[in-house]
Amino acid sequence: MHTRAQAALDRATGEEGEALRTLFTELVQFDEPVRHLGTMLHGSDTRYLMPGGGTHPFVGQLIPDLPLTMGDDQPNRMAELLHTAKPVLIDLAGHEHNEASSWTNRITIHHAHCARSPADALLNRPDGYVAWVDSTDASLPEALTYWFGSGTAPLPQ
Repeated sequence: MHTRAQAALDRATGEEGEALRTLFTELVQFDEPVRHLGTMLHGSDTRYLMPGGGTHPFVGQLIPDLPLTMGDDQPNRMAELLHTAKPVLIDLAGHEHNEASSWTNRITIHHAHCARSPADALLNRPDGYVAWVDSTDASLPEALTYWFGSGTAPLPQ
């Protein structure tokens, strides 16, 4: 549909085509239509179903690049935490998350502060999608098991 709409905009001729292009030009002067078109063209408007992830609006979405406050020489943006290509559990509320200790050979756990924190904790897949958000309707061990296997099982060789 997106490709057909772009082609129609390009091929429209005469007064109708000019009116359509003028209207489109006016719309992209506003932030929200540009944001919508950008995420649609990038593919980041796709929300994946994340079994065991809960119903928080971030679950199944690409993690936003939240500004973080961490220790010295630590990353200060969410995107930097994903550079290891490992799953990341980011604690934003000062919890220990002992229930994740069996998965520390598979995930990285970071503790940080975020001024406008969307949740107490976020579990991110290596591709940047949020697999779990600290909420009452989903447990962290269930999400960890679903996405990264049994916490006590050895890693495949």
